[in-house]
Amino acid sequence: MLTADEELTAQHSSLKRRHQELGNEMRRQKRIQAKREQRGVERKEQLTNLGVLILAMLAPDRTWLPHFMAQFELTAERAEFEDALCAQFLGMADDAIANALTPETLEGKAQLRRAHNFVTQVRLKTWVEEQNNEKIVPPSIGDAIRKREELMVELTADDEDGTPAFSTKSAARYRWMRRFRNKWRAKMRKPQEREQVPLETARVKVNAGKLYYLRKKQHPKGLPWAVDFLAPKTVPPGLDFEASR
Repeated sequence: MLTADEELTAQHSSLKRRHQELGNEMRRQKRIQAKREQRGVERKEQLTNLGVLILAMLAPDRTWLPHFMAQFELTAERAEFEDALCAQFLGMADDAIANALTPETLEGKAQLRRAHNFVTQVRLKTWVEEQNNEKIVPPSIGDAIRKREELMVELTADDEDGTPAFSTKSAARYRWMRRFRNKWRAKMRKPQEREQVPLETARVKVNAGKLYYLRKKQHPKGLPWAVDFLAPKTVPPGLDFEASR
């Protein structure tokens, strides 16, 4: 059993440890808050530089500014950000603007691609809305992809190494369009439903296709009847695939 002095000593040690833990937690929270504030300042500086670059590309057009504010969640401080944007742009010399539009560093080129991508998205969104309002029928995804590539070509020429400003792969194009639709809530035309064929007709087509594959595998150089057999209406008698298995 502990004496009164030992109990007081134990309570003092416990309170001291608790005080140290609270102090460490407070210092940790202060560091986290300082990092958040620093990241906020850096993000605001990056967005200001991006906005200045877009303003240099499209000046005096400023119709893109509300979309910029909405996309980067700057609507609450729009007046302050717009003043800082205009002040920085007006304070830039002509050489600085020319260097920003034709960068030589990797960081500058990445910032320019980001600006081109944003301007393309804004113009594509405007085009989609015009199509919806004028033609009533929303544009198809293929039309939107082609329009996006036309806008990119208008904004920038091919890179110095000869690669285009956008990916020419089909999968990359549709990924970009999917991100665009989710980000801007663009209304596109839904793909048309496939034609519903009778079950027996579908079985005949599948059966004929399998048969053609087997015959082609046996005769790799081709068959004289291959052209007529590419899309047969019916399976010739005696050539049923299921029976030949």
